[in-house]
Amino acid sequence: MKWLTRRGRQARSANRACVCDPPWPALEAEFNGYVLPVLPAEHGSVLSVSGALGDARCSRCRAIYPRRWVTAPDAPIPFDWAHENDT
Repeated sequence: MKWLTRRGRQARSANRACVCDPPWPALEAEFNGYVLPVLPAEHGSVLSVSGALGDARCSRCRAIYPRRWVTAPDAPIPFDWAHENDT
């Protein structure tokens, strides 16, 4: 996976806007093979601002979300060891 600077993510996202109606109906990000629900936020989080979680995308049209976001409070833990006992 190629890590991009914040500026690179914004430039790439500016090329394609969300075409859904209403815009940005649901957001998601992928981390460690898990798709996590994410929410728009004014402040962002350390992981989303630093690029550790990659880009947030519209879950329908896959457009890259151009603003700050955080993982949803009920998002699953994105590590395999956290799911070892799941049945």
